Amino acid sequence: MFCTRVEDQLFGVALLAQFLHCPDLLFDVPPHPASLAGSLAVVGQTLVEAFSRADLDLSSASPSSRLLFARDIARFRPRAEELFRWIAAQPPISAQHFFDYVSAPFQRCPLMA
Repeated sequence: MFCTRVEDQLFGVALLAQFLHCPDLLFDVPPHPASLAGSLAVVGQTLVEAFSRADLDLSSASPSSRLLFARDIARFRPRAEELFRWIAAQPPISAQHFFDYVSAPFQRCPLMA
């Protein structure tokens, strides 16, 4: 089943957009300068827009990411829908299998032992 509302967007995409906007949350890097913050926010918002099912209405009040990357967003949306179809066609997995898979890299990390 596809997301039909903006509120139903893929949580992982929104989380990834946050990591793009603030890479110091995930990586041991110094905080980025304020001049870079706007660009990172535009990249993150463009990613979210590419996975959104909402209409791509353009106006003078549209966010800069929508205005700058409207053609790219329109090009990526069919690929995002294809990804959603592929995910929906996969066999379901148990919650335990998912958490074991996600935690496996941390179990191998010497810093986490």
